[in-house]
Amino acid sequence: MPDLSHYLLFVAAALVLLVIPGPAVLYIVTRSIDQGRRAGLMSVLGVAVGSVVHVTAAALGAFGVAALIHDRISECEVSRSGIFDLSGSAEIRQT
Repeated sequence: MPDLSHYLLFVAAALVLLVIPGPAVLYIVTRSIDQGRRAGLMSVLGVAVGSVVHVTAAALGAFGVAALIHDRISECEVSRSGIFDLSGSAEIRQT
């Protein structure tokens, strides 16, 4: 468990990052000021659609990696259980 000083430092850093606007906010505000409300709303829509696509791709990628790992583990289960069976029978034979 982190001590209080580390926890307070983490909270302070999180609040600083929360207050600072990101590049998407700066892009939307700049477009809104420069080209009007309609362009700002279109920028919001573009950023939102891009975020959905990005999150979906990340989720599918993580799912694909998890499925690949699961397939590899299930292929190895037979050999692992065989190794455990052989080691168990070797132990029984020695006693």
